Amino acid sequence: MPSERLYFIDTETTGLLPRVHEIISFGLIIAEDGQIIEEKEIFLKPEQLEKADPVALRINGYQSEKWSGALSQRDALSQIAELLTKVDEKEQKVNTVTVVGHNVSFDLAFLYGSFWREQIDFLLPRHVIDTYALAKCNLGRRSNSLSALCSHFNIRNERAHSALSDARACFEVYKRLCPVK
Repeated sequence: MPSERLYFIDTETTGLLPRVHEIISFGLIIAEDGQIIEEKEIFLKPEQLEKADPVALRINGYQSEKWSGALSQRDALSQIAELLTKVDEKEQKVNTVTVVGHNVSFDLAFLYGSFWREQIDFLLPRHVIDTYALAKCNLGRRSNSLSALCSHFNIRNERAHSALSDARACFEVYKRLCPVK
């Protein structure tokens, strides 16, 4: 794992369509030199449950009582945008954060769509790393799902489909794929 601060993210959503469905939880692991220095999980109150895919809600463990203290979409997304933004002092329009995720384009599509919907300004991260793509290129396995890679590397993901647990699992997978030298 290279020596820089990396932001491992995961989202859980009410479905697969960023223009229709919502983020209901966000997990973040910030790591430096192969060590976790911060972790955060944010629950977002779904505002359009009538559009939710029941299968997605079941897989992601959505229960209204568990989300009773969740933040509004706008408040949570404002926090997330702040967490994922570090503006370069010289180039004010550059977000220097390096985001890492498993099939991270899914998470980023939901984040970008949600920021747009809530009219929250967000600078795109300068770098994005996808552990799915790294595994596909380097391991030659038939399945590169997070679950399959956790099994392959003997990583316990006790709460799969929980945003923070999946972000933590992604961090562990990344450490196996890109060890600190």
